[in-house]
Formats: sequence, C-alpha cells, structure tokens
Amino acid sequence: AMVRSWVSLRPDLVGWDGVASELVEGKLYVGGLAAARNFELLKSLGIKSVVDVAAQDPRVNEGEVLLTVSEEGSAADLLSVRASIDLVVELHLSDASSEAEAQIQEVEDAVAAVDELMESSKHPLLLHCTAGSSRSCTIACLWLMKRQGLSLFDAFSLLRSKRPCAFPNYGLWIVMRELERKWRGSCSCSLDDLSSHAEVEFVMEE
Repeated sequence: AMVRSWVSLRPDLVGWDGVASELVEGKLYVGGLAAARNFELLKSLGIKSVVDVAAQDPRVNEGEVLLTVSEEGSAADLLSVRASIDLVVELHLSDASSEAEAQIQEVEDAVAAVDELMESSKHPLLLHCTAGSSRSCTIACLWLMKRQGLSLFDAFSLLRSKRPCAFPNYGLWIVMRELERKWRGSCSCSLDDLSSHAEVEFVMEE
C-alpha cells in the first residue's frame, strides 16, 4: 500500500533566493530577496505586484520601494522597473521561531492580503522574504490551504514539489498547524511530523 512518511532532510538553500518558483501558473511566484531585486526577471515573468513579508517597516508604496532595494543598475534601469511594477506591499513577519506563535493574526492577515491582491490583479504576483524558504513559503502554503481547500500536509507537499528549498522554521510550522485547526477543525500533521522540519515523501510498504 502507498503510505505517507516524513523524512528528516534539510533542503539545500544555496542559490534559491534568486529563483522565482511558479506556484500557481501565471498568478503566484515565490522567491527570495535576490529574485525581487532581479528586475529583468520580474519583467520577463510579467510580475506587477511584489509582496515582501520580511519588511522591517510595513507600508504600501506604488513602485517606490523597488528603487531602494538595489545598489546596482543604472538610473534608467531603475526608472524602467518603477514603470513596470504597479504595487509593492511590505509586511513584517519575524523569522525567529520564538516569536512566530505570537503573530498568528499577522500571518493570517498576510494570507488575506496576498489573496486580495491576487484577486484584484490580472498579472502575476511575487511573494518573497529574505531567502525565499521560510516566511514566504509559509504564507504561500497557507494561501493554498485557504484558497484551494488543501490540508497542510497536501499544501506543503505541493509547495515542496514547486520549490524544493521550502523550509519554514518550527515556530511557523506551529502557526500553520494552528491555522489549519481553525480553518478545517483538525490538523493533518502531528507535532512529531513537524519536529524535524520534515520533508514529505511517499513510500511503498508491503
């Protein structure tokens, strides 16, 4: 029979911060700060909205923030980016496991903000944090749960298939588990499953 199991394996994070992984075709990409700074990448993917969940000073600007995130590139390049990006939304989520459980409402609000932006835009959105492995992947996973009705287990399995470096910290795992209980009435992942930031795989058992 085919059963699910969890393998304790930390993914290789090197280089993934610059990759924009397509989670929902033509709608949602997940990446790191390097991807958000890659203006040619954003233009090539048709991305018009950027959500930064690692921001220190939450605010919403129209095209302004991207002018400050790059130390390279000519003024013409920056003006081109300013013209091509419609909206930048900055949200502050801590990546410290010890603080994660205290920001359940902030995480839920971030999911709602991403959902609203995706519903109101005809263009793809980039969701990013610093490395593109913990905070942004947490919000992406929760969005899949909320919008597509997936369990945490199934949502994270899908996320990992699209972005192998997905690696939420333990505190954010707890947040996702609590929100799954709130939204679905039960949890698809036990604390034992999550204790090693596990990677999902399916195995055959006789």
